[in-house]
Amino acid sequence: MTGSERALGLAPGEVRHALDHADWSAAFAGEMRRIGGVFLPPLLYVGSTAVPGLPAKPILDMLALAPFAEQDDVTARLTQLGYVDRGRRPGGGGRLLVRLRDGLRAHNLHLYDPSAAEVEDQRDFVAALHASREARRRYADRKIVLAAEPAVDRCAYTDGKGATVAAILADWRAGRHGS
Repeated sequence: MTGSERALGLAPGEVRHALDHADWSAAFAGEMRRIGGVFLPPLLYVGSTAVPGLPAKPILDMLALAPFAEQDDVTARLTQLGYVDRGRRPGGGGRLLVRLRDGLRAHNLHLYDPSAAEVEDQRDFVAALHASREARRRYADRKIVLAAEPAVDRCAYTDGKGATVAAILADWRAGRHGS
């Protein structure tokens, strides 16, 4: 296990940010080498660990594309590689597979049909965060406030970011990128 992999992992239900870890990109590259052959096109690195300097839960978020008709086969191959199928997301929004390390969630793999709207949303959101210091600041501020709330759980944390994410996406798509 590399140092970058040791830095990953969150207990069930826990919400905690890790400091920006320089090796998260290396951990993604390693996971892409390990499971990348399952996918064409390759995995996309999404989520806060994909954006240097952003407070992030120490879990790698990856987005994979597979036509809906092929997702059961892809899921079976991923479970053979150590992923746990958490099932389809509510509202038909793809499927979540997770990889645990020492009982801690270290990897989230979001599996979507290439035509799903969430794919463009994920790509655009990461692009907006990379391009705009203001977007990173807004998102980081919201994440920090939510994580500091007493007894916050992951669902409330994720839901609480929704309006900020939507506003950043709207600004990005309207060409209001800031700096």
